[in-house]
Amino acid sequence: TGRQGMVYKCWSPAYDNKEYVMKLFKKGKANSTFIKEVDAQRTAAEIGVAPCIIDFYVGGTDKSKGAQSYIVMEKCDQTVLNVIESQKGQLTDAQWEEIRTLYTKLETIPILHNDSNIMNLMMKWHPVCKFYLIDFGMSKRSKGNLETCFTLMRKRLISEEERVAAKHNSQ
Repeated sequence: TGRQGMVYKCWSPAYDNKEYVMKLFKKGKANSTFIKEVDAQRTAAEIGVAPCIIDFYVGGTDKSKGAQSYIVMEKCDQTVLNVIESQKGQLTDAQWEEIRTLYTKLETIPILHNDSNIMNLMMKWHPVCKFYLIDFGMSKRSKGNLETCFTLMRKRLISEEERVAAKHNSQ
């Protein structure tokens, strides 16, 4: 759930009966903004830093008429917050390195994600733990500052680790 719409788990025989996620956008989202988000996520998925898009539909921009735009993408297993909580407030060194690598790869495209927060960092078991960025609605096609983006995410994650660790220590 976010400013732009709702996210649902879905499955369909058309998508091999696997579980996917559908991001259903609010009516009235500008088609050019929607296409930009799809394009950025597809490009990021090609280098392994975002979930693959399976399907998408460009709906009408009139709030009272037309179908809503949507993106169907591969489903991630949990948020980084869930990972931190399950590990009693601590990401492993390998997980930190995976997150750092994610931002390093993103810099090569170049796409500036522009919405680095812990709810937009997801984890999927591939057979090993792999992190993905989601929600490319605020992204821009430009050379960003990798250190600034990663440092911002690192501060947010460390703060969350400390909060969760304190919660576990008090129990």
